[in-house]
Amino acid sequence: MAKTNTAELAEAYQSTDSLFPRVNNPWNLDYTPGVSSGGSAAVAARRSPLDLGNDIAGSVRQPAHFCGGYGLKLTDRRIPTAGQIPDIPGMPVCFRQMMTVGCFVRSLEDLQLCFSLIAGTDTRRPDVLPVPLDIPAGQVLPNLKIAWIDQ
Repeated sequence: MAKTNTAELAEAYQSTDSLFPRVNNPWNLDYTPGVSSGGSAAVAARRSPLDLGNDIAGSVRQPAHFCGGYGLKLTDRRIPTAGQIPDIPGMPVCFRQMMTVGCFVRSLEDLQLCFSLIAGTDTRRPDVLPVPLDIPAGQVLPNLKIAWIDQ
């Protein structure tokens, strides 16, 4: 395993604080590994198989991009946030929907595994519905279509 760090109060684009030195990108020590979840760089450096983070403004997706990993920000209430993100009385729904738990891993296979392990219901979060994972079987990549728009 590895010792990691996060930005003070998890609100900076550098993973540094007043107690510990900054976290470096494992591929280039002059670069940052990303925002508040920069400690997730330990996954890219092969010090940890996966990491979880709460992604409000890119805290899972940016380290994944900066370090060559895979990050997934999921739909609100797809993964229970119990023990990760506290409920704040009176919080607007629009803000709550941004506060999701996400996976940071090294491969798409690991992403699927991580998601399958943490998705689902939790008795502490009755608002997380028991929706099946719906993993399509027998789909051939050339038969799938992707919609794209630049505007």
